[in-house]
Amino acid sequence: MGRIQNALILAKYVSPSFYDLRRFMKEIPFRWHFLHPRYWPIWLLLIPLLFVFSKLPWGIQRRIGTFLGLLVYSVIGQRRRDTATNIRLCFPEASEHEQAMMVKDVFIQGGISIFETANAWFKPKEYYHKKVTIQGLHHLQAAKAEGKGILLLGAHYSFVDLCGLLAIIFFPVDTVYRPQNNKA
Repeated sequence: MGRIQNALILAKYVSPSFYDLRRFMKEIPFRWHFLHPRYWPIWLLLIPLLFVFSKLPWGIQRRIGTFLGLLVYSVIGQRRRDTATNIRLCFPEASEHEQAMMVKDVFIQGGISIFETANAWFKPKEYYHKKVTIQGLHHLQAAKAEGKGILLLGAHYSFVDLCGLLAIIFFPVDTVYRPQNNKA
């Protein structure tokens, strides 16, 4: 797996009273419609498949993920065009070749993220203790020792599930999210 550097994107120290986010949150009930037969392929195929994927060696996972990412890149033209537009708008200083490489890398990382998610869900936490180094952890430990609340902000990159798992291995974490606008 190597070293995940800067996994903790930003740590801002805030007062402990702010840290009690429950006053901003509401209880989200279980959505029974997810048990509808249209979701059965996810429950019956995807979850067991991710379990099997998590048992493969990491090098094989990366190669298969790269292949899947390049396959999606080649097949789904509209997503490729949307991604190219976003890259062009975000990195206007990059050459066309650099932008094209970034677009391709977005899809490759998306394919690899399938395996990162599978690993986050199904590998034991102990697997990561020897494989991961989090830089800057001492800042969080110092803030906790001083009784300060800590607000970590992170972006939703391809390995968001894995980053969450890695954070809870080394530090107690609660998460806040907004449910997706999935009307299905």
